Amino acid sequence: MQQTADVIIKNSSQIVTFKGPERGRIREEMADNAPIKNGAIAIKEGKIIWIGPNDKLTENIAKSLPNLMNRVL
Repeated sequence: MQQTADVIIKNSSQIVTFKGPERGRIREEMADNAPIKNGAIAIKEGKIIWIGPNDKLTENIAKSLPNLMNRVL
């Protein structure tokens, strides 16, 4: 069953995500990132439920659709 997001943020020029441990990054770990170009984020109850490229986003009903107009997030 697919969740419906409360908020979908889309059209970011890129979203910078970090691979690695489930804690804050330090020193050289900050270089281990995985940018997503033309990205979107789906949020439900304050938690990210999906992150990826805009063209992979299955839009469900959302309360808000902020358009980042190709800004970095």
